[in-house]
Amino acid sequence: MKKTFFLAILMFSAASYAQILRMDEIPNSDNILSNRLMDPFSPVNGGVLNQRGEMYMNQPSAPGARTIAYSDIQGDPYYKKDFTPTRFQGVTEPAPARYNTYLDEIEFKKKDDKVYVLPKSDTFPKITFLDSKDTLVRLDTGDDLSGYFFEIVTGEYGLYKKIKTTFMNGEKADNAYSTSTPPSFKNLSPIYYIKTPDGFIKNPKSSKEVIDGLSGKKDQLEGYFKSNRVKFNKQDDLTKLVNFLNGKS
Repeated sequence: MKKTFFLAILMFSAASYAQILRMDEIPNSDNILSNRLMDPFSPVNGGVLNQRGEMYMNQPSAPGARTIAYSDIQGDPYYKKDFTPTRFQGVTEPAPARYNTYLDEIEFKKKDDKVYVLPKSDTFPKITFLDSKDTLVRLDTGDDLSGYFFEIVTGEYGLYKKIKTTFMNGEKADNAYSTSTPPSFKNLSPIYYIKTPDGFIKNPKSSKEVIDGLSGKKDQLEGYFKSNRVKFNKQDDLTKLVNFLNGKS
């Protein structure tokens, strides 16, 4: 009897943990047009974002402070600007979404057509954009880039890509002979992480860095690098390397 009761508790706990939500049941999803839950005075890449999605060029209380809307900044902070059909692990139906690479956030639309931010929760560990098949996962890499990564290779060894956008402050022309520079978003070069059973190798730039991070595979890797010229800034080359680590040709 006790064994049956204990089993029932386990089954209930597992069901609760693996609960699947409808899109309108996502808790604490912030309407970024009216209720963004972030400190409007915390610095973010050289500016301060307020609740209306505007960027303060300096502290709002400072003399001459001004705000600037996303629409007034050259470029955009999105991996792809348009909302596209997206599936969220842990949610029953897809919804239009896009990835903000500046804030490292997933923005999505509910049925009310308002834009919300997906909570950074283990409830939603994987997001797949259905048109492109690109998949984002949340990773704790133990550094300041922890958050959403594009999943490139899965297995005992994995390959993940971080895409970041930074904000560049504009400058007014000093005189009639100089030119003003408008504020802009700038896409940074991708940063690759190789996931190993012991952690991550961050953005390797040489075969030595990979071998040092995987000393148990030194002989195999030395043979691989001798036969294959690897450019560590090329995703295809890193994909082949990680597939090799997983025993795939």
